[in-house]
Order: sequence, then structure tokens, then C-alpha cells
Amino acid sequence: MTTRRMRRTREVTTSGEEEDSSSLSSGYDLYRIQGNTKAAWRAFRKNAKEEQEEDDRNKTILEYNLLLLGYLNDSQHNSDSLLKQLDELETLLSRSDSSPETIQKQHHYVVVYNRALVHFASGDAEQTIHSTNGVVREIIQNKVKPEDNHIPILAHIAFLLLEALLATAMGRHYGFQHEMYDCPHPDKILGWLDTLDIDEQDAPIKFMLTLYKGRVDLAHLDETGKHMDSKVRSARKELKTAMEVYQHKLRQCFGADTASVVSSANSEGNSSTNFHLSSSSGHDYQQHQRPSSTILQKYGQSALNLKAHLEQLKGNTKKALILCSEAQVSAKEDESYDAIHENNHAVLYGTNGKCHLALHAMSKALRATKDPKDIATLPIFHNDGTVCRDNTPEILHNTAICALQAKKYLSAYECMVACITRSYHFRSRPRCWLRIAEACIGIFSELNEQHQRTAPSFTSVVEQGEPTGIIMDKSILHCTMEVKSEDLVASIGSAADIEQVKRNPLLRAKFILEITIVWSQTKTTTDREVLIAAQLSLAYVLLAFKDYSEALKLTDKVLAEENREPGPVGLYRKRQLATARMYAGEALLNLSRAKESIKVLAENAEDESLGPLAVDLAGVTADQAATNEKAKVQLAKAEAMVRSSCSAAYAAFGDIETAKQLANSAAAWEDAHGVKHNQSDARNALIYALLREGQSTALNLMTSLR
Repeated sequence: MTTRRMRRTREVTTSGEEEDSSSLSSGYDLYRIQGNTKAAWRAFRKNAKEEQEEDDRNKTILEYNLLLLGYLNDSQHNSDSLLKQLDELETLLSRSDSSPETIQKQHHYVVVYNRALVHFASGDAEQTIHSTNGVVREIIQNKVKPEDNHIPILAHIAFLLLEALLATAMGRHYGFQHEMYDCPHPDKILGWLDTLDIDEQDAPIKFMLTLYKGRVDLAHLDETGKHMDSKVRSARKELKTAMEVYQHKLRQCFGADTASVVSSANSEGNSSTNFHLSSSSGHDYQQHQRPSSTILQKYGQSALNLKAHLEQLKGNTKKALILCSEAQVSAKEDESYDAIHENNHAVLYGTNGKCHLALHAMSKALRATKDPKDIATLPIFHNDGTVCRDNTPEILHNTAICALQAKKYLSAYECMVACITRSYHFRSRPRCWLRIAEACIGIFSELNEQHQRTAPSFTSVVEQGEPTGIIMDKSILHCTMEVKSEDLVASIGSAADIEQVKRNPLLRAKFILEITIVWSQTKTTTDREVLIAAQLSLAYVLLAFKDYSEALKLTDKVLAEENREPGPVGLYRKRQLATARMYAGEALLNLSRAKESIKVLAENAEDESLGPLAVDLAGVTADQAATNEKAKVQLAKAEAMVRSSCSAAYAAFGDIETAKQLANSAAAWEDAHGVKHNQSDARNALIYALLREGQSTALNLMTSLR
């Protein structure tokens, strides 16, 4: 048996013109060179009728290849039925195979790869990991050097495993979940691939290896979920190597006259992994012949999108957009790429703060996605055997994030719910549930703002033309609309659920946040960012429900995190801790524990005590506020909020003079950025202090605010 790679002597046509099928040596050539599955199926079928081989093993191999090619030709085939037939054929092959052990292993690897690829194309990344992990883990642990003719198929199995691990790691702060699947770490898999004796002529494997190194580097995140600078630099280095392999080796391998790149069904990944056909000689036909030029385009498109991602991380949005456009140029005939292209544009716009442009691009991406009703009937492979995955869940997820940025909260809710409904992967991510809850809170904030503009705070009692009393319609301390308890609609995303969310969004938010807190704490790791954000959000919701005791417990848990920070506390964490103090102060005040409320908010009423809390709450520094108008307004709002809350606490404690002083100070901060009197927390705090003192001035102030 030959251990070297077979090479064709004639050049492959890559200009799009079809060769005469008679000039091709076999169905393998038709499949690998032209990507013509129909012609390949006819060639195998003709071969089966003419030769009528008596060897059961060869018959089974032929039947196996016909099954794969027939599946690619018929979009109505069900992936479950294909997997079942593949299992049956594998059983027959193992029973009838009297070939040498090396050929039997080759057949086994081909079967493992194809079965895993069907799972991956169907969107089941976890089952893909289970299918490929056994082969890769066994070889790595036993430190067995594979035979030369096994290297190409084993490399593709490893690449498919890496693709699945990257898919499950996406959007998780703690990165890869390899331990959950008892799988080698991606770095270890890449290290093993580096040790393989890859033929110099095997440019596709070299290209994919460097590309996956770059993608794995970018998947490494620090404790806060941010990219690590050293890994980003390493990814740039790997991408540079990949582009050199592409230009000087890969294009020559596919034919020097091949046009430039593009077209894929994956924004960054390699969708050029495709079905492997099995042969009686054990040769790996995946690498023996030059593949279709469409696969070269997909290799290049993957590299361009990865490069665009790196430019995005550098803040070079313009160059990233150009790279995305280059990746789209050669994909005119590939309609499945339109959605990915618009999605990538939207991500670039969104990360650059242009949320409305991002939403516009996302709307075009959604129009290009597959209709849920048609998913079962649409193919999951292209004609050349490459994966054609449904990217709708990713696009829905990104659309929800863009909608949150643009404060389109109901749209964000609907998109994220649709995303988790269609994808188990997103459904298992706590951050997706947190975004749903944030959308609900955003809807509530809009309803509450409308309520404050239209609903009167009080009604005056007038006798003989003079005001003599006040009838309060809502609490001065709680200028929020009343939250009513009702039965929660069971089916999330249904029409009834949407109507309930429009009417009473915090009911759904409370349920979602309770789930998020549980799911953010697994047996092996805790997503602290999600946990703290969910606890704060739930505390806000519980305050609206007037469940002050439970809200206080949650704020205490958040404040306890201050001592667990491994290093200097950043602005974002300071803002979270300041928010927790504000919520705790409000909860304590409503539990008639005014003294404790004062202690949580500020040790005294001096600016030296109140200022730091306001700065942390605003999430800006004093220097930023001095030079940036937006930061200045944000800080003024925070100063007014802190003083209003402290004023209410001092008034409840009985220190009316301090309460009035703080309320007037808060009003001065509000006047600095033009808060309307009927929406003023400072004036509400002053009214509360005056009423506690029993002054008739409160009556005049309240009537003047009407």
C-alpha cells in the first residue's frame, strides 16, 4: 500500500467550465475536483452495475459512498435517517472487512468523521465533540504516531473537534468547556497536530492548522471575559502565516489560475470540511486529488473574516469593513453567505457605537436567513459536500444585542427569545437569559417614564379657592408605576407572553433572573460577571415588587464581592458596587432601618463622603467629567441621585435640617442639567423632608410643581 500522496498530472480547470466526465478517472475525481455530486453518484452507480463485485467489503464501501452522494443530491433526506443508515453500513463493513488493520482503521476514521460532520451540520456541536473526542483523545494520550496515510483524515477529525469546541465556548467568559466533555484542551490538540509529519504538499492542512491556532488564541479570555493582549498578538502572527501558506502553496495546490477568495457559511470558521468517501484501497481521497475551487474560496473567506475580526479588536473599523466586503465579492452565487456578510457588518457597526446602522444591517441579515418552517426541508450541505449550517440563531442573538444598544427593548426581547428557542447552545448560556431580563427591565423603564409624565403625584384639596390639603396618589419615595402580581404565561415567546411582557415586563424579568443566577454558578466555574449583574437586576425588580428583605439579601451578596476582587477594582465593578449600595439604602429605608440606610449610603452628609459614591455610580472619573460634556451630565445625575437618597434617609431618621440641605443640594445638581420639576427626585426628597417636619411650605411647593 502506498503511503505517499497520489498526484494528478494534468491541471484542474477552475474557471467554472465543466470538463467532460469521461476525462475523469472515477467518481472520486468528479466529487473531489469538480464538486459534482450528481455526476459522481452516476459514476459510482454505473460502476456498481458493470463490475458487480462479489467482495462484500467492496460492495459495502460502494453502497456507503452512494449513500453519501445520494444524500448530498437529495435535500429531502433527513439527517437522523442518514445517521442510522451510516451506522448500519459501518456494522456491515466491520463484519466483512478482512483487510489489513491499517485499512480498517482508515475506514473507521472516515466513518467517525462523516458521522460527526452530520451532527455538526445539524447544529449539534456537543454530539460532534462526543463523536470525535474518542479518536483524538486516544491517540494523544497513548502518544501513538499515526501512519502517514492516516494523517490527513485524523487532522480533519481534530479540526472538526476544534470547531465544535470553539462553538461551545462562544460567548462564555470562561472559554472552553473541554473538561465537561473529558476532552483534551484545544492547545494540546494543536500541539499534537504540530508533531504530525505533514507532507509539504499538504497545503490545506497546513493552512487550516495555522488558522485554527489563531482562532483558538482569540477564544482565550481573561477573568473579565476580555481578549488577552498576548493571545491577540499570537493570533495575528498565525494569521500572517496562514495568508502566506494560502498565497504561495494553497493556490498552487488548487491551480494557479484560481480566482481570489470567498464564500462560506461560517463567519470565521472553516466550512470547507466536507464528506470523505471511502475506498477499497484505504487511500484518502480527501487529499489525493485537487478539491473544487469553491473550497479554496471558502478557505480564503475564512481567513479574511478572521483578519477583519483582528482589525476590529484594534479599533480599525474601516479596514475591517473593507475586508468583509472583499470576502463577499466572490460569493455572488452563494446566497447563503448574504446573511453572514450583513451580520459581520452589523457587528462592526455595533462595536463602533453605530447601533442604528447595525440594526439596519441586521434587518437585512434576518431577511436572508432561513424560514423556521423550511428548516427541515433545506439542505445542510452544499453540492460540493461542505457544511451549510443554519446561522439564524447567531444572527438573532446579535440582533438582540444591537436592539438593546439602540434601546429597542421589545425587539431585543423577541429576537433573543427566538434565538434560545431555536438553539440549545444559546439556551444553555446564562448571558442570553440575562439579556432577556435586561430587555424586560428596559420595557418597564419606558412604561415607568410614560407613567411619570402622565400620572399626577397628588391631588390638592381646595376650599374657597385656597389649597388646604393634599391627597397622595403615589409615594414620593417610589416614583415608579405599581407592579401587579399575576400568573406568568407558561410559553415564553408566545403571543400571550409578548402581550404580558408589554403590560407587566418585570414579572417575566423576575422569573428569568432567578434562572440566570442558578445557571451562572456551575459545579466547575462561576460566571461572576453574569452572577453580579443578575443579582443587581433582580434586586431592582424585587424593590419594584416591594420585596425589600429579599432585595437586601441580594445587595449584601454583591457588596461582599468587593473583598474578593483579585486586583484593583475597575470602573465597571465600582459602578456595580455603588448601585448595590443605592439599592441596599432604599431597601433598608423601607424596612424602617434609616440609620443603617445612612451608613450604607454615606458616613456623613459631607461632599467628601457623598462624592466618591456619586463618581462610582456614574462610572466616570472626575477628569472625564471635566473634559467631556456627556460624562459631566452623567456625573451630575449621579450626584443628584445620591443626595436625594441620602436626604430621604436622613428625613426618616429625624435629621430634617440635614435632609433639607441634601435635597436642596440635589436640586442644584439637577438644575445643572435641566431636569423637569415634575420628574425631579430632589424635589420629591425635599417635599418628604418638609412633610416630616410638618411645614405648610411643603403644600405650596407641591402645588407649584403641578
